[in-house]
Amino acid sequence: MVATKDVLFSTFFFLLIFKLCEYYVFEKNLLSRNKAIELILIIVLVGLFRNNAIYALLGTLPFILFMKKRKKRNNLLFVFILGIFFTLVSNQAFVAITSARPGMQGQMYSVPLQQLARSYINNPDSFSKKEKEELFSYVPEVNLRNYNPRISDYVKGSFTLKHKGNTSIKFLKLWARIGRKNKSNYLDAFLMLTQGYWDPNLQFPDKFYKQPIVELKTYNTVLSKGFYEDSKLPNIRKKIIDRFYTENSYKKIPLFSLLFSSGFVIWILLVTCLYSIYNDLRDFYFIFVFLILYYGTLLLGPVTLVRYVYPYMLVWPILTVFVIIKANEKNIISLTK
Repeated sequence: MVATKDVLFSTFFFLLIFKLCEYYVFEKNLLSRNKAIELILIIVLVGLFRNNAIYALLGTLPFILFMKKRKKRNNLLFVFILGIFFTLVSNQAFVAITSARPGMQGQMYSVPLQQLARSYINNPDSFSKKEKEELFSYVPEVNLRNYNPRISDYVKGSFTLKHKGNTSIKFLKLWARIGRKNKSNYLDAFLMLTQGYWDPNLQFPDKFYKQPIVELKTYNTVLSKGFYEDSKLPNIRKKIIDRFYTENSYKKIPLFSLLFSSGFVIWILLVTCLYSIYNDLRDFYFIFVFLILYYGTLLLGPVTLVRYVYPYMLVWPILTVFVIIKANEKNIISLTK
């Protein structure tokens, strides 16, 4: 179900970037009512499937002001604000209708918890007795000792704010105090947790995290009796799964293997962003700001997975082509003057 949600989210994410480029970079006329409604609907779907996308959308609003054409700028601001508003309203409506409960309390503290756990294991003497007791009131010691550099689930799973005196502010103050005494541990914890998002050479599985970065099988899942595997080409299907999942054969193909590297995809987008800045393509700026802000939310997450970066894997080819086309158009215009 989670992987299915990520595929749908990635599709809406791709549509959002594609439509923003089409309507606000290449089209000269203002949006028609139907196109505006279409874009608002896509924004709502993006926000509903991933809450962190809402934060990226909100953070993008000020950067829309960099657009040169005033009418287009105002139109885009209106569409974004309406899209965000309907996303928030729809989200609250679904929560009320389904009686949905909040997720893990520790989810948003994945990075701080990893940093505290690494510091506790590598430098326990940096904690006073009182600081240890305070830390254990948020996370049991046994969870801290289960620290894995690649995934925060073992630590954050038992994080709680329910104990007497526990608050988010007090936890963050503890995190800051310990951080002053463990700068290198904090940096290492962050870099090792997020390495898959910025290092093209990182290969999964590694000695810390055994789950392959390309997930083609699901374990420990109970399905209804109505679900069953059905393939018209079962032998070919099995060979494909074995090649990718068991043998990791894609890693043996030069250059092609990089397409499965989340770090490589991010670097490609960064180069594309710098190229747009070099050519002063300001109409693209707000799009890259959105991509950067959403990427920032991934860096604060619990683990590196390809399905989290899948939106960028869909986006980078078309966005790179759009930027190159626009840069060439601008260069041709400048030469003809």
